[in-house]
Amino acid sequence: MIACALLAWTTVALSANTVMVYVSSQTGQDDYLLSAVEAGVMDVFFDSGHIVFNAGTYERISDSDIQRRYWIRNTARQGGATLAMEVDVDLQPYDNRGADSGGRLFADAAGFRLIRIEPAEVLESGTITAQRPPSRADRDKAAFELGIRIARAVLEP
Repeated sequence: MIACALLAWTTVALSANTVMVYVSSQTGQDDYLLSAVEAGVMDVFFDSGHIVFNAGTYERISDSDIQRRYWIRNTARQGGATLAMEVDVDLQPYDNRGADSGGRLFADAAGFRLIRIEPAEVLESGTITAQRPPSRADRDKAAFELGIRIARAVLEP
């Protein structure tokens, strides 16, 4: 009986992928909102039985697609990931005061790519548009929901 339980546990553990999540933005920098998107993505992957970890930075590594993809694959491989999820969040000013006044951005949309590490291949890609939050206080909740929608788009095509 114990042997059957161990065999079943081993089978489940081996079927899970290890996924590195990398979230950044070309249009602004708000680590709080980027971390909310990241948390939404990671929660859905984890709840689906995957092992997830983040890239450790929200900095835009490069505007060169080739350099960024190389960095993502290399970092994911070093962390033991079989897949990498790249999310590029479009941060826009929430109101007419602009982003320079601080804390006024919201996650308007996000492009994403699910990348297999070896052999290198883009498995899924797309763009999700977010709902504008009803108030500035709800910007983090809206960003978290955007992350959830991105992960579901990948896992439930």
